[in-house]
Amino acid sequence: MIGKFEEAILLYIRAIKIDENIEHIHINLAHAYQSTRQFKKAKLTLDNCLKKFPLSTKADRLLSLQINFKNDEYYLSSFLKKINKKELDVKKQIDLLFAISKAYEDKKDYKKSFKYFSKGNVLKKNSLKTNISQKIKLFNKIKSFFLKFDFEYINNSYYNEKKVIFIFGLPRSGTTLVENIISSHEKVSGTGETNFINNFLKDKKIISNNIDDFLNLDLKEKYFDYLELFNLKNDVITDKSLNNYFYLGFIKHYFPESKLIHCQRNAKDNCLSIYKNLFSDNQAWKYDEKELVEYYNLYKNIMSFWDKKIGKTILNVDYENLITNNEHTIKKIINYCDLDWSEKCLNHHKNNMTIRTLSTNQANKSIYSSSINSYKNYQIYLNEMFKNLN
Repeated sequence: MIGKFEEAILLYIRAIKIDENIEHIHINLAHAYQSTRQFKKAKLTLDNCLKKFPLSTKADRLLSLQINFKNDEYYLSSFLKKINKKELDVKKQIDLLFAISKAYEDKKDYKKSFKYFSKGNVLKKNSLKTNISQKIKLFNKIKSFFLKFDFEYINNSYYNEKKVIFIFGLPRSGTTLVENIISSHEKVSGTGETNFINNFLKDKKIISNNIDDFLNLDLKEKYFDYLELFNLKNDVITDKSLNNYFYLGFIKHYFPESKLIHCQRNAKDNCLSIYKNLFSDNQAWKYDEKELVEYYNLYKNIMSFWDKKIGKTILNVDYENLITNNEHTIKKIINYCDLDWSEKCLNHHKNNMTIRTLSTNQANKSIYSSSINSYKNYQIYLNEMFKNLN
């Protein structure tokens, strides 16, 4: 995905005019509207989709992300009626269970919210293959190599005038918010989750090959070649690919002039937010309490290692500080990025950058504090998981 949503919208509209009986085109159009913050058009598209495809739980799921169910009965009632239909396969059940859970959370009925997202997690986890052992193996190999690596040696074989601000952290840790803030600056363009570095190194089979060979790749050149597809107007860009915390050694080596911003959040709030949401990347650890804790501890281990190696060049941004001490923290971020101050960064919710994550709807709002200590709403249901978080 290269962010050309307006062009995609026109193509989807044209496709529907040619044949309106293809469900996923309606879904893709609605998603494109949401990503470009055209929420009224997204809702209309989804309502029309449900009229034509009553069993479309993808539509229900997308609707749930932008509806506040506090005073809603219509949509929740339709969700509850549909969940008992025998025609729903497992994938459709999963979408609907998470949509219902979101509705009950908006209504502050946390017992029912937990009931439905826990069911959704079980079904989703059973459909996926666990791969935490591979992630541990990957980190141990990278850690072993970079343990004595000299970062004074800089690979400057390729130059590009664009400067990159890499934003990373666990899902639901505030990375979308931080990118939205920085990309609100008139001299910055945002790219969202390119996942380029992760995909590039994975394609080279980093686990099975000699890691020394990875220091002589054309990664930097290929990265900027890829960014040409985005038609970015500014020379300062943001990249919020979450998994980049695995590859900070490579990023520091290939992009020594880049800025590194690590987003972190209260462990219980962060893991709860992961556990009660449905993602598109099919990572099994997100849907199991024990594996979620195991992965969280792996992530902490990774960041502890990089902190010892290159910590002085990383800016750590606490989600809680960003919410409670908003202006001060934002100015600190902008200063770290070597940018002149811009009032636009305080009005980041007005940013028209496309958002392609679960945070689409939140990014359209000004700062709110209800997500801090939200784990307390589910303490009695997830006490074992919270107890095992460092």
